[in-house]
Amino acid sequence: MVEISFYFNQAITKIQCNTDDKVIDICKKISLKIEEDIDDIYFLYNGSKVDLSNDKLRVGELLNNIDKSNKTMKIMIVSNNNSTIINNNHKLKSKDIICGKCFKNSIIKIKDYKITLFQCGNGHVSSDIFFKDFENTQYIDESKIKCDSCEKNNKASIYGKKFFKCKTCKKNLCPICKNKHNNEHYIIDYEQKNYYCDNHDELYNSYCNT
Repeated sequence: MVEISFYFNQAITKIQCNTDDKVIDICKKISLKIEEDIDDIYFLYNGSKVDLSNDKLRVGELLNNIDKSNKTMKIMIVSNNNSTIINNNHKLKSKDIICGKCFKNSIIKIKDYKITLFQCGNGHVSSDIFFKDFENTQYIDESKIKCDSCEKNNKASIYGKKFFKCKTCKKNLCPICKNKHNNEHYIIDYEQKNYYCDNHDELYNSYCNT
């Protein structure tokens, strides 16, 4: 027996099945359970899209060695409609002041009606930016924020754009890889990554001007 955890809309649905059960039958069953048309969703396992066109594929054939040993597997369900919307709107305005080159937090200075961005951590300096052009430097292409574990999923393609950051090994993680990651590592929500000290993994509480 294998326990499969399906992740959809921030909810988890678990079912028990045998390794010789057909994957397509399991997916059809879960699509009825979550009240979604199977043609409107797709399934991600181990960072890859599950091929439902192969109606002979068995659960045991899909399992990787670790999950086969643990007799568990985690599958993410993604809406096709939602994915299209995300891909067409993958640029998001940053809530913080960022460097327009590397998207890291940056210091801003305004002089003579022009803006300079500096001290991003990578040594970039962008100067003489007009106010009308500044906003265009503050958008992040979330499709370029990729999972460092599976190297396939990106923040723009994941449902709800939910991504994580491992402060221990400094890796970006998609939800599937986060669930398989070392549970002794310190993992935070990706959106909070700029508010933690890189040396001590604690929230910032002060800033030294000197």
